[in-house]
Amino acid sequence: MRLIQLLRDRWAPYAPDSLGANYVKISRAIYRRREVSARLGREAIVFCPHALGFRRAEPYVLALTAPAPSGPEVSGPGWRWVAVADLRDVRLQGHFWSAAPPLPSFGDFEIAMKVA
Repeated sequence: MRLIQLLRDRWAPYAPDSLGANYVKISRAIYRRREVSARLGREAIVFCPHALGFRRAEPYVLALTAPAPSGPEVSGPGWRWVAVADLRDVRLQGHFWSAAPPLPSFGDFEIAMKVA
């Protein structure tokens, strides 16, 4: 019983419910292979989520965007790590997401979920 509580305490910060609705929606989009639309600042973006990861305990999504928005987290043509907390009005779209060029390096991100 004590071991179960220790495991719960260790992984509680990473439980989808504790990470918010946007994290849950994006994880569903990855599982269902759906495009996502959202607002990033003033910009409306549509992206195909390919992985969820953490950097310094903050959740990020590896997004294949078209066209690639400008920003500091660009990992190659069309790839971008986006902080989940920075996204607003996250919605799953009816379109299946597109297959992509090879995934970029995950660098210093701890991967929680990715497309198989």
